Amino acid sequence: MSQKNGLIIGFDIGTRSIVGVAAVNDFNEKDHFRVEAAHVEFHTSRSMIDGQIQDVNEVAKTIYKVKKALEAKIGQPITEAYVAAAGRVLQTVTVEVEKEIEEEDGLISAEMITSLELMALGKAKKELQTDSEERFYGIGHSVMKYFLNGYEIVSLLDQRGRKMGLSILATFLPVEVVESLYQVMEKADMKVAYLTLEPIAASQIAIPQSFRLLNIALVDVGAGTSDIALTSGGTVTAYGMIPVAGDEITETIVQQYLVDFETAERMKLDSTRLEEAIEYTDIMELTQTVAVDTFLQGLRPTLEGLAEQIAKKIIQLNGDKAPNAVFIVGGGGQIKGFSGLLAKKIGLPEARVSLRGKEALKEVEVADQTFKKTPEFITPIGICYKGLADSRQDFIQVYLNDKPVRLFNKKSLTVMDIMAAEGIDPRNFLLTKGSSLNFYFNGKAYSIEGEYGEVAEIYKNHDKAMLSDSIESGDYIYYKEAVKGKNAKLSIYQFITEKLDYSASEADQDFYYVTVNGKLIPTLYQLIQENDRIFCRPRREEDEWYAFAEEEVEPAAEPVGEDAAAPPVRKGYARPIEAARAAAETVKSPATEEKAAAQPDKRIKTKEPDLKTDAEVAADQKTRAGAKAEAETVSTLELPVMVNGEPILLLGKPSYIFVDIFDYIEFDRSQVKGKLVVKKNGETANYFDNLQENDALEVYWE
Repeated sequence: MSQKNGLIIGFDIGTRSIVGVAAVNDFNEKDHFRVEAAHVEFHTSRSMIDGQIQDVNEVAKTIYKVKKALEAKIGQPITEAYVAAAGRVLQTVTVEVEKEIEEEDGLISAEMITSLELMALGKAKKELQTDSEERFYGIGHSVMKYFLNGYEIVSLLDQRGRKMGLSILATFLPVEVVESLYQVMEKADMKVAYLTLEPIAASQIAIPQSFRLLNIALVDVGAGTSDIALTSGGTVTAYGMIPVAGDEITETIVQQYLVDFETAERMKLDSTRLEEAIEYTDIMELTQTVAVDTFLQGLRPTLEGLAEQIAKKIIQLNGDKAPNAVFIVGGGGQIKGFSGLLAKKIGLPEARVSLRGKEALKEVEVADQTFKKTPEFITPIGICYKGLADSRQDFIQVYLNDKPVRLFNKKSLTVMDIMAAEGIDPRNFLLTKGSSLNFYFNGKAYSIEGEYGEVAEIYKNHDKAMLSDSIESGDYIYYKEAVKGKNAKLSIYQFITEKLDYSASEADQDFYYVTVNGKLIPTLYQLIQENDRIFCRPRREEDEWYAFAEEEVEPAAEPVGEDAAAPPVRKGYARPIEAARAAAETVKSPATEEKAAAQPDKRIKTKEPDLKTDAEVAADQKTRAGAKAEAETVSTLELPVMVNGEPILLLGKPSYIFVDIFDYIEFDRSQVKGKLVVKKNGETANYFDNLQENDALEVYWE
């Protein structure tokens, strides 16, 4: 229930007016309603056009006026209401589903039927989203047929069988249409307790269940839209809409009699209740009079055009044939002569096309004496009736990020249930780190963890909640999924300086010989990629870079962003011979340093500038370039081996010998600690033995 004392509040938000109804049902008689209060307010501007809200604030003001008027009549505040949306951009989908009956006795319960309906609704929504990029809200559905073991049946309840199935007609509206309704209700200080579609609501009252065996068309002619519903075989078989209705008649009056829109609306209404003449004041402030017959004759072309469009839509929705009868509701269809024109266009006798007002509302008791049993009240009463009928069933309606969601009303429902119903993976609410970065460095595997992301947020009626919290009908659930953390990101420079504590200052940056996946890299600031195989060691004098030591060094671009503080990079690792010698000296022992001071290193030749001719320089450069190109054509090999029980991956060379493993392991050979044992595959080996894939190598002091 929407209010205390069993009161149900319904709002029909129309193009020209807002109709509010406060009704009560005592539950003893299913179809017995009592209208406690009703109120109508007209929009003061064209804030709605063809059933679509154009100005949220203006529409909200009109709704608020109706709300306050109803509150004054019923003596209590109104906090929520049932509402209906116009079928202006209605989408319908018909689907059929079938399911094996899992119960041992094959007995079909009401819960099983409801579950099957929800399954069909999910399928319908999926089909609609597949065909359109627009987002849609499910507004309602009608069961068209039931099937038991493949055969059509009137009802599945308490039947026994192997398979059960059903077909439904599901209705959807674009998200923008629905959200604008929620917005205006919120601005009028009310929540939407239940949402349906105007033709669905109108059909609840205008076409009783006992009439639905017949092929009947219901037309709700409003101001901006004409909504249509068709019944046959005991159910609603189709819904539709055309964006023409009473406003077309009003606009014709404006043009013919030079009056404003409000005056034209009053003249149209007067023509339904006056017999002789209509008095009006035109825009020239002149009071005029027109005979009702003359007035209606001038509207005939417009009425014929409206009737023809509605007739075409009815026949189209009904499988290209005329229905048995047509019921007309809504204020736009009350003008004299319209029902006869519609009958003619459809091809039915006039007696089979009629206005529904008092006849449809005969079970409605009236406590508010201002309420009249006229066609414009069919839809708001139907809204109340439909909302009440659905609340008695095994469904509840909750709101997920302002989107209405219908759930099977089992004993205990949680936030997780609504997430599951909408296809939202609960794992999306878990706090997760970004992807790790896995790579090999000098044959050893390393893994750098990603960063933690942002935690998920869940609120129930604006209070913090968890997935396990219970929910009830009308609850508002807001959520924000967890945001995955950033993936691990690391440069080789960062790894060797921050993780391994290598020295990589500006003075000795180029001291390291580094390959990635067998290729010499130009900069230590290269980002490490997943499964990279990195080989790094101090440079040797015989390494390739010495061949380029005499080349002119080009300065690298200044690092930016995170690496702005990092030292600059030299192109191709080229650097002066003096810097190479200085770097090499840092790893020599004191004894070696003394020896080096006494005897110059014969392997390094000092460059003597300007001693070669230009031709000699060019020849040297050509020779070096050729040697480099030849070296680059030699393919390198990745060779996995085991060293002292640990897996090592050898990188960067076309072939390997035993001594190469010392570049990948920590083993001090500078001080003798006994007998050095070197083995390959369990047998004694020497430093120059060739290595093969998966060789088991051992080296230790004995």
